[in-house]
Amino acid sequence: MSASLLQVFNGEKSFGARILFSHVTFAVNEGEHIGVIGPNGAGKTTLFKMLSGSQDLDAGQIVRSQNLHLGYLEQEVRWSDEETIESYLEPCSLPIWELKKIGRDLGLKESDYSKPINSFSGGYRMRAKLLYLMGFEPNLMFLDEPTNYLDLETVIVLENFLQGYRGAFLLISHDREFLRRTTDHIVEIEGGEATKYNGNIDDYFEQKALLREQLERQVWSQDARRKEIEQFVARFGAKATKARQA
Repeated sequence: MSASLLQVFNGEKSFGARILFSHVTFAVNEGEHIGVIGPNGAGKTTLFKMLSGSQDLDAGQIVRSQNLHLGYLEQEVRWSDEETIESYLEPCSLPIWELKKIGRDLGLKESDYSKPINSFSGGYRMRAKLLYLMGFEPNLMFLDEPTNYLDLETVIVLENFLQGYRGAFLLISHDREFLRRTTDHIVEIEGGEATKYNGNIDDYFEQKALLREQLERQVWSQDARRKEIEQFVARFGAKATKARQA
């Protein structure tokens, strides 16, 4: 059984009068590839910030494993005009020669490392950010909409990278096909709750459909029972022998 890297218990978060999360509870285990879905404004990015520790919960608890080594791929990173890929990678724990070896799998050439990052397209900047993230050897990654502004070639590079990634990750994406090919669990953010489902996006929709059918049957059963009671009351309510039962 895989060990837990991170657990949130009864997490709550509000902004003013708006309750964003209420009693959120789920765990992230070693090796899990989790897609995070939900409508715009549901709090997906805020969830990442709370789990990473950059924002606090209003109530509840987050328990992080002593072995947790977290990496966070944010949507926006700002570089100076002079910063090259190689200088950007200097804080990484892996040596530059090893990073360049990994970079080859991401489509980065030796000549790319001496060029300013801002001279590259959005797709190649994403490759540099991924390489920077891998340079810290995380066992859990948070990836916030990593496919935004990427060309098809870079999406395929990213997809292959995530499919072969041995660590765990949480991935926010609106791209259903991308989620289908890269994840094995889904966390749904909706109505202030976070619900974790086993399986990819197709399994999630199948489980949601089954849950909906069960709820509809329960509602139908309740409605049918209510009608029986109403009919009983209407029929016998005025009779002295049945009044108490009614």
